[in-house]
Amino acid sequence: QIRPALTITDRHRADDRLIVKLRRKRQHFRTLSTTYAQEVAHSRDYCTQIMDYCQSREKMAPKRTTRSTQVPPVTPAPTATTTTVTEAQLQALINHRVAAAMAKAEASRVRNGYDSNGSGPRLIF
Repeated sequence: QIRPALTITDRHRADDRLIVKLRRKRQHFRTLSTTYAQEVAHSRDYCTQIMDYCQSREKMAPKRTTRSTQVPPVTPAPTATTTTVTEAQLQALINHRVAAAMAKAEASRVRNGYDSNGSGPRLIF
């Protein structure tokens, strides 16, 4: 396949388009590089601020801990007494509480006169 020869005006137009395209790309990359440079500068400023803050905290730390009179540490008063319970004692306590709860439920059921978990009329004594 034979390509038609470009005329001089067609060649100039193609060159002009290429030049415009290259200028746009150059402008794009210049914008990107400027943006990156600004981000790096901001990051350095922020890093410097953090380092200054840390150094100022280190300088202030000894001043806070130094006192002319030492205050004894305060130990909190016990809020509740604790009793050691063996496994058998714990099981006996649980059984006693369960038996008491079951007796109370049985008394309520008998007082109601129904075996349907209290769904009938309630009698108040």
